[in-house]
Amino acid sequence: MIRILIPALLISGCALKEYEGSEDTGSDPTDFTGGTFIMTSQGVEDGCADSAFETLLMPEGVETPTEWEHPISIPPWSEMATRVPLTIQLQDPFSEMDAFVVQGDKPGIIEMTGGDQQSVDLFGDETCFVDLNITATLVIINNNNLTGDATLVFADSTGMNCNFEPGCEMSLDFTAARKP
Repeated sequence: MIRILIPALLISGCALKEYEGSEDTGSDPTDFTGGTFIMTSQGVEDGCADSAFETLLMPEGVETPTEWEHPISIPPWSEMATRVPLTIQLQDPFSEMDAFVVQGDKPGIIEMTGGDQQSVDLFGDETCFVDLNITATLVIINNNNLTGDATLVFADSTGMNCNFEPGCEMSLDFTAARKP
């Protein structure tokens, strides 16, 4: 089974979930030093394909958290006062993605914008090619843990097994833990 994980993160405007082990330790989020993080998918809301993307993004089932294949480097809070370029290595069939991160409206909120993927062979059989726009919101829990929500928006799709409406959205909830 193809394991597709999308570390890149999309803003969805819905409340971010809280997960066990993500309690605030009282640290000031503006002291966040950045670093390399292991991302884990916690849930998927598939508004596009009758839950087909739940299987692609969380192959063990939506009740089983799924660790992303590639860690992600996140800059320190202090560097994100202005937009900072960020490169994220996504899992196949997706490719490397460039995006930007910046401090959000409140301390401890990180906004990721500008991510996109073009002509992704979604099922690996050349029957569905999609263009996606990806945004995300991350919340600093403490220096070693974040939580977030990514939104994938279909910009275009072509192919015989591919009839996604432009603007169709999926939401991916995730957590991040500092890589040891």
